[in-house]
Amino acid sequence: MKTYFLDTSALVKRYHQEVGTDIIDEIFGEEGKVLFISDLSIIEFHSAIALKVRTREIPRDAFFHLIGLFSYELDLGLYQIMRIDEEEKQEAVKLLTKYGFDYALRTLDSLQLAAMESVGKEKLDWVVCADARLCEIIRLDGFHVINPEKSGRLPGC
Repeated sequence: MKTYFLDTSALVKRYHQEVGTDIIDEIFGEEGKVLFISDLSIIEFHSAIALKVRTREIPRDAFFHLIGLFSYELDLGLYQIMRIDEEEKQEAVKLLTKYGFDYALRTLDSLQLAAMESVGKEKLDWVVCADARLCEIIRLDGFHVINPEKSGRLPGC
């Protein structure tokens, strides 16, 4: 059984066909997998899909369909949701100090990384992220990373 933490950049690929969707589909097809997301990802997901409407990648009615599908899978319990509380916010501030100068760690990404840390390196087999800059920071922080836009296949396959 593998355990994954999905950053929003990777999560969107579950619901919208784009580069890297094939890797996400492989992960979702695994038996017994555990998928973590942060509660922040729920908000970021809505924003990412709205951006696709604004840039005319998808029509407005597709927004409601994709949000509905995501909400349905949330309700099914497909994801373990990591809540970002005060402890994670304090950790995010530390991470911004640690990585903000040299690696341009941004606010929301620091909260995502703090959520990953709360789940724990020992509990997560992989962090899945499609943001190359954030992937570098996640690796520096000691996690194993899959970038579905850069991987031809899942590690170990």
